[in-house]
Amino acid sequence: MQIFQIDKAENSLETQIIGRNMVYFKEISSTNTYASSLARTASEIALDLPGKTSINGTVIIAETQTGGRGRFERRWVSPGGGLWFTIILQPQADLRDFSNVTILTAAVILEALLYEEKYIDKTLAGSFFIKWPNDIYFKNKKLAGILCESEKFNGILNLFIGIGININFVTKKYMPGSINAISLFEILNKKICRESLFADIINSFEKNYNHFLSTGDLKSIFSKLNPRII
Repeated sequence: MQIFQIDKAENSLETQIIGRNMVYFKEISSTNTYASSLARTASEIALDLPGKTSINGTVIIAETQTGGRGRFERRWVSPGGGLWFTIILQPQADLRDFSNVTILTAAVILEALLYEEKYIDKTLAGSFFIKWPNDIYFKNKKLAGILCESEKFNGILNLFIGIGININFVTKKYMPGSINAISLFEILNKKICRESLFADIINSFEKNYNHFLSTGDLKSIFSKLNPRII
């Protein structure tokens, strides 16, 4: 198994904030759980050192997760060869409806996958869609999922955007009883560059997230994806 190369991913980033600080683990229980712990620690330090411990835009990424989870505490199997990461956000705006951030993230993932046929041939593109509000499907099988959680520590709002994408592995090897999962490797019959896809997602996320924060507009983000949302 080829290890995720942080330097290679960083060299492809075009962002100002998101992904500029990355924490990598070969194995971890859950990137969302670690992100929450990191945010709590940072908030405690910030009481003594105001403005010195911002973790806004930090990304926690792991090669494998032993306790990955989805919505409603469902287990998310996370073997080597996938993309398992959490984006930490500290929005200044009062985001009361976090489902908007979840569906925005789903749109960003789909946009990155389908952009200019870099990964997905146009003959397959029509089979990918968002299952509202947090999953990416290929036909009737789940390819990716998003878990958006939030916590406040010392008055600071933290959003944890957990993303899991099945990439370069055979799902039946790790999920023998599942008929609902699929990976990009199984769809394309080839491996793709995880570092490139990761960077494309992060670049697109920062652009679209900033647009949403400043305008509240989701329509323009989805306009190029319709009717791939059900």
